[in-house]
Amino acid sequence: MGAPFLRELYPSPKTRWGPLPEAPEVDAVLDFGSIELEREAALEGCALFDASHRGQIEVRGPDSADFLHRILANEVRALGPGEGNENLALTPKGRVLHAFHLGRTERGFELSVPAGDTKRLLSSLDRFLFAEQVELQDLSDSHGALELTGPRAPSVLEKALGAPLGEPAHSWRTTVAGSWGYRVIARREDLGALWESCVTAGAVPAGVEAREVLRIEAGSARFGLDVDDSVYPQEARLEDHFHLRKGCYVGQEVVLKIETYSGLKRRLIGLRVNHDRPVAPGSTLHESSERSVGRVTSWCFSRALGSGLVLALVRVGRQSPGTRFQILDDQAAPLGEAEVVRLPVRPGAKPPTGVQEE
Repeated sequence: MGAPFLRELYPSPKTRWGPLPEAPEVDAVLDFGSIELEREAALEGCALFDASHRGQIEVRGPDSADFLHRILANEVRALGPGEGNENLALTPKGRVLHAFHLGRTERGFELSVPAGDTKRLLSSLDRFLFAEQVELQDLSDSHGALELTGPRAPSVLEKALGAPLGEPAHSWRTTVAGSWGYRVIARREDLGALWESCVTAGAVPAGVEAREVLRIEAGSARFGLDVDDSVYPQEARLEDHFHLRKGCYVGQEVVLKIETYSGLKRRLIGLRVNHDRPVAPGSTLHESSERSVGRVTSWCFSRALGSGLVLALVRVGRQSPGTRFQILDDQAAPLGEAEVVRLPVRPGAKPPTGVQEE
């Protein structure tokens, strides 16, 4: 996957380009000239993100609801047309294999998939198909998405669409950059006009770096960065991505066991860094000379804290606010200190699921 097809809309010399953090092979807009103004738009107005790098899968057929319901971790059959949720496909050992948004339409189901994971998810779904009347179709080449967040996002989107939210049913309320927002899916030939309509209605174009600052300040895990197939959903605070009483699904026994017996050994938390230099994912956290008690998954310079902020998977029992760690790189060289803070660290965020442990 190369550059976003909306690239012709970003001719300004102030626009900076670079790799998408969760999919470095994808070229994306880092910012449109001011990360601070873009972040402010998400907090006080409406920020508009190009999400055309996301994949799009359609699942339809008379057996599609039952098929998805028995393999996915969150509700499927209970959803009506126009409704959706964050959902997971888990390994048999209960770890996160795929994370995506599922929406139900009159035709079937739409899966909005993080960049770089569409073919893997299609393959995973196909492995569970036997005699069911289900059709899987990759629509990524013909469809794309825009995302909006901020207190003015609902009114901006209604004005841009010229219809109430939910009409058409391909605009979904979901988590965008750590806050409630909307993802609009449309044909690729229509996305340019939709982008311009959103900007005319008052949306401020925002890039990947503002998205990451907002997301990390909210403590919102991102697939491909904070979440992969080594992580249980509860470790990444993804409790709203699965359902414990919907019936059997792949990995449910392990997820239920963790929930029933408080079996978590680590949890995603936020830590303030004592400098503003980037901290690479994979850097480890240590108490004095002891072995690692956690690893960094994401970093940003937090405008809310005025310092570096990391998300990290840290051992349970070492997560009380104020706890301090040394940060070491992969060569055991010191990178500074980190102190546990409560999440979220900014106003307007959708709080991460669960309470940060005392």
